[in-house]
Amino acid sequence: MPNVPVTEFDDALVERVCCARSPRHVIVTYSGAATQALARSYRAFQRRVAERIPVEEHRPSVALTLNGCPNSSSVLLIGGMGPLSDASILHAVLSASGTQLGVTLLSFPPPRGSVGGVVRHLLGLRDAASLCPPDTPCFLLSNTAHVMLSVFRAAMAPLHVHDLVADAAKAASDTRLPTYVITTFVCWKAGLYERSLPGAIVADAALAAQLQETVSLAKAGDRVRGRRLLMDCLDAMLAGRPRRCALLVACTEFATLVRAPELERRYAGVRVIDTDAVFSRVISKQSGMQKTRHAVQRDARLDPSRLRTGRSTDTCPPG
Repeated sequence: MPNVPVTEFDDALVERVCCARSPRHVIVTYSGAATQALARSYRAFQRRVAERIPVEEHRPSVALTLNGCPNSSSVLLIGGMGPLSDASILHAVLSASGTQLGVTLLSFPPPRGSVGGVVRHLLGLRDAASLCPPDTPCFLLSNTAHVMLSVFRAAMAPLHVHDLVADAAKAASDTRLPTYVITTFVCWKAGLYERSLPGAIVADAALAAQLQETVSLAKAGDRVRGRRLLMDCLDAMLAGRPRRCALLVACTEFATLVRAPELERRYAGVRVIDTDAVFSRVISKQSGMQKTRHAVQRDARLDPSRLRTGRSTDTCPPG
């Protein structure tokens, strides 16, 4: 697996990785300060890559090592299920924590439809996680990935993978309102939020399929069509809502199409809980925790050149 070390996420990098013989076999690595400017440029990079490579599993992997201020705590973020939403959450985390938090983001788009490919992908993540100190908090930046939470916890051991879905469900239950939930088809079929949030009002099968199409459009960077379909789905789902209720937006891709304040203006009496906002808030709280004796070695131990994703090798043209 070739590593492509970079110092900035610019148009030249977009061209370089998208013109590789097989972009999905490339790992882009970056190491530097944790700044909002970096987060903005990384988000723009992922948007431009999505326009050029609509299918997520064909996109390059990215490993970011962002150093916080001295004695700051550090976190490991496992992404790749939604590279665009990963970038949005990273921006939100750094906006909330400033330079007080060190962040390692592994945005490795997983293969789809192949058990062997998924196993190799998990082994690659495990190898990457082994480069972090054993007490580094670990977070999955995807609602759907939490369907396999026990698998990720086994693969990431001895790191503990935090249950962000439980945090999102608690945020919804704290409203003490009837709660509608929109999520991915996999989460809907697994009943992920119905288990975590008793009494949740979920979509029927037809609407769940339409919501998944919205997710697919968002992942492909088609924000116009994705937003239009999402609003149509919400209009249908909330048509007979009670005067006061809550809406749990349980897919980080939805937040790339429309934000909570706009939804609350459109649907009077609806309290909106974005899981990406919950995820970002929980992760950024780590900035208030003291860096442990192991984590002080983090920057030296996490060598991006040793990362792999379980994909076969390829070459990237020189910059």
